[in-house]
Amino acid sequence: MYVSAGTRRALFAAAVWTLAGASILLTHLLQRAAGPHAPTRPAPRPSARPHVDARSASPAPAARAYVPEQVSSIPPARHPPRHLFHTFQGQLGNQLFQYAAVLGIARRNAMVPCLHGDPLGPFFDGVESHACVRRDSTPVFSENGGYATYHDFRFEHDAVLDGYLQSFRYFPSNARAALRIKPALQRQAAATLAGLPAGVRVALHVRRRHDALEYLRLPGAAYYRQAMALFRARHAAAVFVVVSDDVAWCRAQPHFRHADVHVQRPGQAPAADLALLAACDHVILSRGTFGWWGAYLGADARNGSVVYYDREFDMSSPINKGHVEPRDFYPPRWMALGGG
Repeated sequence: MYVSAGTRRALFAAAVWTLAGASILLTHLLQRAAGPHAPTRPAPRPSARPHVDARSASPAPAARAYVPEQVSSIPPARHPPRHLFHTFQGQLGNQLFQYAAVLGIARRNAMVPCLHGDPLGPFFDGVESHACVRRDSTPVFSENGGYATYHDFRFEHDAVLDGYLQSFRYFPSNARAALRIKPALQRQAAATLAGLPAGVRVALHVRRRHDALEYLRLPGAAYYRQAMALFRARHAAAVFVVVSDDVAWCRAQPHFRHADVHVQRPGQAPAADLALLAACDHVILSRGTFGWWGAYLGADARNGSVVYYDREFDMSSPINKGHVEPRDFYPPRWMALGGG
């Protein structure tokens, strides 16, 4: 069949216009499916932060330098969260240090804190709890013998962190909000104080349990006398509230037998004693972490005064030598006091 040149040109033009229209329609449909704003996310840049050693505990692998992953403002969904595992050890004061420290270290490394057990939940509100699954191959890290000194732990993968971690420098800024003493314990402490004469309440913690510990010194009578004289000079109506694990010993001491000194009855639960320490205006410490936390959660949080024994750590002991840094253990506002 003969088709003229003019007809061929008309058919070709119609075909071109048909294809162009289909292309425009397809583009419009694709844009509607993608949504009005679907920018492509750039891949996160590699971290340029310096390496910091995190030392491994035996039998874990040798120490390696770790750099935390850089956290993008819009983290890619394909990256699973990293976990920091820890198992509680020791008594209440030790456990409080470990909880606050792991919380702070995990947050600085953009990790999820995973603590085995819940010894603090019955006594404190705000305690975080995460159900985490730990692989057997997760590397274990420690303080390398230290226990009251700060280490700048950095991790880029899941890790197990062992140790007592007794440094306030590990804590997150909201450590106290994460450890709020239960209202029932606070009411019990308030009732105890209400039964004492009115005045400025000065808690005096006397820890004598395990008095044979060669690496922690017990204060002598001169220390308690000096500390009490300091508060009597500052406050005419000072009322001393003695909290101890050896009430009989305290009641036998001449410096605790004054009219303004009130030794608490034996048998109080540790958490109740801690709440009583925290309810006082000021605190005098002897040794150990229990009284430390009574001061930190109470007087220190309210700008009260905290006095500690400056010879508590025997730095000649192999346990402490090179493993304790007092500036990492005692907050700078607290007052050091000597004595026998």
